Amino acid sequence: MFEGYFTYVYRILKDQAIVGERLGHLTVVRRGFFDQGTLDPEKFQLDAAALELVTRTVREVPGVKLVSPRLAVSGLVSNGTTSHIFIGEAISAEDQMALRGAEYAYLPGKLAPGQDDAVVIGQKMAKIMGLQQGRDGVLMASTLSGMVNAVDFRVGEVANTGSMGTDDKFALLPLALARKLYGSDGADRVVVLLDSVESIPAVKPVLLEKLKAAASTPRSRNGASCRCITPKSKVCST
Repeated sequence: MFEGYFTYVYRILKDQAIVGERLGHLTVVRRGFFDQGTLDPEKFQLDAAALELVTRTVREVPGVKLVSPRLAVSGLVSNGTTSHIFIGEAISAEDQMALRGAEYAYLPGKLAPGQDDAVVIGQKMAKIMGLQQGRDGVLMASTLSGMVNAVDFRVGEVANTGSMGTDDKFALLPLALARKLYGSDGADRVVVLLDSVESIPAVKPVLLEKLKAAASTPRSRNGASCRCITPKSKVCST
């Protein structure tokens, strides 16, 4: 009985990391992103050309189910009267649905396909700012070039994050809206979902070799700076 309980808990924690926290199985970033990406986000972005190269290369690897560009986001959210900090990430609604699959499609915090202005915010933030579902607001942040920018948004859903440390500041944005806010056409990382977690040891070396080969082509721009990590932060660089 204890072994069954242990197995169930481990599976839930694994799924929470892969699906609930949207980490997938592997993540591709530019080398140095985690050390210096905050100081110089433009330098460590995967621009449109690099993102297309990485996406196409990763999709060619057997066992890959989903290739999902992401953007980390932070700034200020305003209700027209007061402002409050927000942190979170951006993902396309379609990628979020594919990541969850049928088993976890019911979970709250869903982005709406085709509604690029609809944002998911934390329950505590909604209460603090008076931004309930359907209300309009403004997001403000610095673009990659350092200019201040703002975009209008609508609260698509209010969802509790399950953490007191993030529920008052969490925001999940559609990727298109985040790119508009940041003046970006790319992503800061690419999350990869595999057939199963057991596939990681077999897929990761193949993926790294293909990324290394793609980085050596004339079309790549500083593509050799990509690296691949697992949710457990075991790092392999190309």
